[in-house]
Amino acid sequence: MELNRPDRWIADRLSALEPEWRPDFVRGRKLLDAGLSKRAHPRNRTAGMVVTAAVVLGLAAVAIPQSRALAQQLWYHLILKRADVVRVDFSDLPLHAQVTVGGAPQVARSLEAAAEAAGFQPYLPSTGVLLSTPSISIMGPVFVELTIHVGDLQAALRKVGAGGVQVPPEWEASGCAPVLAPW
Repeated sequence: MELNRPDRWIADRLSALEPEWRPDFVRGRKLLDAGLSKRAHPRNRTAGMVVTAAVVLGLAAVAIPQSRALAQQLWYHLILKRADVVRVDFSDLPLHAQVTVGGAPQVARSLEAAAEAAGFQPYLPSTGVLLSTPSISIMGPVFVELTIHVGDLQAALRKVGAGGVQVPPEWEASGCAPVLAPW
């Protein structure tokens, strides 16, 4: 007679896998009823669906090129009544330029100090690319003021065939003609 029967050993191992919990149908039904009673009212669900539909339609309108083109045409038609583009070669005009520098350059103590003073993060090559540690200087803004006199602008417009364009003579006296560009 054999002492170690394989079917008994298998039955013992399978009994270890048997779950110890038993389903509780009464408790499960109570939890289901409690969850169903907390559901949102149909009004709130409808409002949520309307908002979701509006967001989806808005995103679709932005994503479709035809709607952007339509919006651009409406903008031009309603806001910009008439805009003409005239190319003028300013290289022949006598421009009066004035350059103003806002302060002398200052050497920064560190890269973080330079970033704080400049208002942006400077990008340098990776460590090991340069032979030595770079020196960083911070400089104030540079303003370039270019002044075009009204008479010179009218002459340039006549030269390109845009004689019907009116340049207000008040620009000369009011100082509206200068173009100020920070670099």
